[in-house]
Amino acid sequence: MTLPVEKENSRLMREMFRSIAPCYDFATRVFSYGMDRRWKKVGVAKASLPETAVVLDLAAGTGDLVRLSSTAFPALEL
Repeated sequence: MTLPVEKENSRLMREMFRSIAPCYDFATRVFSYGMDRRWKKVGVAKASLPETAVVLDLAAGTGDLVRLSSTAFPALEL
């Protein structure tokens, strides 16, 4: 089985992500019919994080999940 060219060449992989990044959040919003906002709000609400929790969003995008978390749980270390 052959790997996609992007996986074989890290420079191509970075270029691919660089070209996708500016429109990724917009595409997610469009494809989910705006429901991604609600999913994030529900996810944060159901997380029931303790006051000492540490939140790390590795694929932060626009950072809206982190903003929602910090609003819902002001004492969190982000």
